[in-house]
Amino acid sequence: MKNRPDFFFTYDFFPKVGGAHLWLYKVACYWPLPAVIVTAEIASARLLRGFAPRNDTEKRRSLAMTGKECSLAMTPPFCHCEEPEATKQSYGSLRGGAEYRRSDPQQGHYEEREARRSDPTGSLRGGPKGRRSNPKDYPKMTSSLADFTVQELFAAENLPEIVRLPFHVSSWGIDKNFLKNSYFLWKFFKKTQKSVTIHAVKAIPEAANLLWLKFLWKDKLRIITYAHGEEFLVAKTSKELRWLTRKALQISDLVIANSYSTQKLATEFCDEEKIHVVHLGVDFEDYQIPKNERQEWRKNWGFSEETVILLTVARMEPRKNQAAVIRAIAELRKEGLPLAYVIAGAGEEEKGLKELVQKHNLEPWVKFLGKISEEEKIKSFCAADIYVMPSIQVGPMIEGFGIVFMEAAAAGLPSIAGNVGGQPEAVRHGETGFVIDGKNIEELKEAIRRLAQDETLRQKMSEAARLWAREHDWSLVSKKIWELVSYV
Repeated sequence: MKNRPDFFFTYDFFPKVGGAHLWLYKVACYWPLPAVIVTAEIASARLLRGFAPRNDTEKRRSLAMTGKECSLAMTPPFCHCEEPEATKQSYGSLRGGAEYRRSDPQQGHYEEREARRSDPTGSLRGGPKGRRSNPKDYPKMTSSLADFTVQELFAAENLPEIVRLPFHVSSWGIDKNFLKNSYFLWKFFKKTQKSVTIHAVKAIPEAANLLWLKFLWKDKLRIITYAHGEEFLVAKTSKELRWLTRKALQISDLVIANSYSTQKLATEFCDEEKIHVVHLGVDFEDYQIPKNERQEWRKNWGFSEETVILLTVARMEPRKNQAAVIRAIAELRKEGLPLAYVIAGAGEEEKGLKELVQKHNLEPWVKFLGKISEEEKIKSFCAADIYVMPSIQVGPMIEGFGIVFMEAAAAGLPSIAGNVGGQPEAVRHGETGFVIDGKNIEELKEAIRRLAQDETLRQKMSEAARLWAREHDWSLVSKKIWELVSYV
């Protein structure tokens, strides 16, 4: 395959929220080839309140497109709209502006493969202690990927370009908008070189919307579909969605599951040989902050020094199970354990959770942070003692893996996770934390009690958790996916 960009396709794009979007975004950021994210126009105020990726601005560029406006945050070469000749750039300007030009597009892929084979090991992060200290230190993309070793290719986070098209999703099934979205995709990709690779964030609706393109282009279109778990449970609720999911996975050249639990769910829709498991990751170095910063942030919460602080960073919804943690803390504090609970996030359960705190007279010991920034999230992980999120299954919704457990591990926190979905793969029971039945309040209390009373155990699990998280740095996760894609 020529050294051309890979496209990462998702209708919703809020990478700072976590989960599916963050997975796709981080893989794109560390991808050694140019990466272009194809997504919907900014139609939600959520994106403009801090969830936007760093290179996606609020700036709107009005361009002619069948009588409509197109909002873009990218370089013009991949826009299906026409720009004035004076502002058009080379098709090669994907990363680093004019510094990147594919002068010999016939070479890149094969030469990079040889580079990877000749140097398959080594540290993937440059700089002192592996820290990404300055964007200027990142390797510059030039005419051939063979100019770099595999370490350099995956060493730095490169922000992908973002294309925004007028998509509208009203359901995961086939309706008028499904057909319109398929048309927009065809209109966009027909302007590019036809031999392309598209990474679809989910089987439905994203990969399903590529059915028409796959029918037209066949082997010239390579589809990589990412599997998260809950979409397969949703698909089982409808004959239409079941059929659509099966077709979406059939046209996929590779399916990447976030856990073996998700792989098992996906095998009901396609051959197991096509499905490969790659666990989610974390930017490990971002969580290695100085001890004094941890202590200062901890003091901001107002708890005494001897208090053992539990933390949950998650949307407030039934399956995240914050209510069970509140009940467990209420009972454990009656036993004399100096526990406090910090909850970050928002959601439909917020009012009920606050009422539950009042019912148990826990207002001095439970702190609601609301929505927090990325920096606040990292400092919160680093300031707490235990991460707790014993997720349960609610309807078709499960925890496919639990990226927050990796974030907690990077900060050196032992975790308490539920035993459904991919959580037992994110937390090593007895080593980096405990995996329990989230519906069993006694199991939850015992896990909290053991960690709160035994500081030596907490420290042992903290060290194991950091090693576990280091093995799942996003650069390594992206590298694993790249190797799978390269040989499809």
